[in-house]
Amino acid sequence: VQTVELELTDGWYRILAQLDANLSNWALQGNMFVGQKLRVFGAALLGGNPAAPPLEALPTTKLSLCAN
Repeated sequence: VQTVELELTDGWYRILAQLDANLSNWALQGNMFVGQKLRVFGAALLGGNPAAPPLEALPTTKLSLCAN
C-alpha cells in the first residue's frame, strides 16, 4: 500500500500530513481534493522538537493522520 503525504493549510500556516493505509487508499481513490475541509482529531506530531510550538515546526515535521 502506497503511503500518501498531503500539505494541510489554513491559508496562513501549513504542515505536511502522513496518512495511514486506510486514508491513503481513500485519497488515492479520489475522495480528497484541493480545498476540501478535513476534521482532524487525535493526530500525532512526528519529528521536530516536542517542546517547540507546533506552528513553528521544522519543515521535516509531519502530522500522522489515522482513520478511526
